[in-house]
Amino acid sequence: MPVYYIAPEALGWPESGLGLRRVWVPAETPDTPAAKAKAALVIALGRPTATEGQIKAWDGVSLSNIVIDSDRITVTLSGAPSADIADNIAGLAVQQLVWTAQAAVGQGNLPVQLTTTDGASRLWTVDISAPFTRPARAQQYTVLTDLWITEPSYPEGGTAVVPAGRPLKISGEATVFEANVQWQLSDATGHVVDQGFVTASAGAPDRGTFDISVTIPDAGEYVLKAFAVSMKDGAGEVANDSVSLTVR
Repeated sequence: MPVYYIAPEALGWPESGLGLRRVWVPAETPDTPAAKAKAALVIALGRPTATEGQIKAWDGVSLSNIVIDSDRITVTLSGAPSADIADNIAGLAVQQLVWTAQAAVGQGNLPVQLTTTDGASRLWTVDISAPFTRPARAQQYTVLTDLWITEPSYPEGGTAVVPAGRPLKISGEATVFEANVQWQLSDATGHVVDQGFVTASAGAPDRGTFDISVTIPDAGEYVLKAFAVSMKDGAGEVANDSVSLTVR
């Protein structure tokens, strides 16, 4: 079940900024879109940020109801957020619910109307009087973290099981300078056994796609990390994502 959460642009680099990441949560998937959305939103509301202090933005808030119509998804919340958070985190917290609800319902960019049982017009400083939609692809950098690995996908806490000695395709999305995506393959000891770079289909501010092809000859546990470095000094990572691989 796809759920969005707030995390650094580059995991391990807290100064890199914040955005939404998507994770596949192992959970029994309900039958109806409304039930799927309810289950996913309950998880999203309880999930802390992947930042120092693990802020629970939605503490004090619960899901009251969800209604799916032909022109919108209406999510009704009860309670008031108890967390005192910065405006940028508040905006991402609202978008977290929008993207999670849309992904669960599976009807594309269907507008999401957030309401509260007490009739509030704002959540923190965010005006919720009008429905929310996802921004155009070239503007998604304002919400999403700049680099995702999308395939292979697997439930959170697991690994992708892949065959040894055969070409493996790693796919992803990126909003990075000059479309340059670097990658490293590390073994269980952290030793880098392969590395390279690829060019995404579009550079920042657009969100391009990329594919990495790698063959791992030996069985074992590996991590493939895709990343982008600072265009200022070429040192610090400004965006990254990784996939855990069990090679057999």
